[in-house]
Amino acid sequence: MVNTVEREAVRAEWENWLFDEMEKCDQAGALLGGLRGRGSGNGNGDGSANEGTAGKGSKKDRQSKGKKDKSGKKGQDAEQQEREEQTTKELAAWYDEYCGSCRADRDAVLGGREELGPK
Repeated sequence: MVNTVEREAVRAEWENWLFDEMEKCDQAGALLGGLRGRGSGNGNGDGSANEGTAGKGSKKDRQSKGKKDKSGKKGQDAEQQEREEQTTKELAAWYDEYCGSCRADRDAVLGGREELGPK
């Protein structure tokens, strides 16, 4: 009798933990959906460059320097975007594995409850 009560207490605690994890997975899924839906732009493109800085040299030299700064900035933005996309893919893979496992366990628990319920 004691083993049955202990077993039920442990199972109930595990189910509580499982449903708490599912709530976290739902929140993570919503955030991840937002990351996936952002598209290619990062929303930070203000177009600012260091073209108006004071310096020595001809106007052509300053324009050339400004173009280098812009292309370097664009290259950095592309690298940042690529890193963000890779991170999002890794998060999605983790989410699918971890939360998929929790979801399967939850479905099994709920399926077991339905079998025990009134007919």
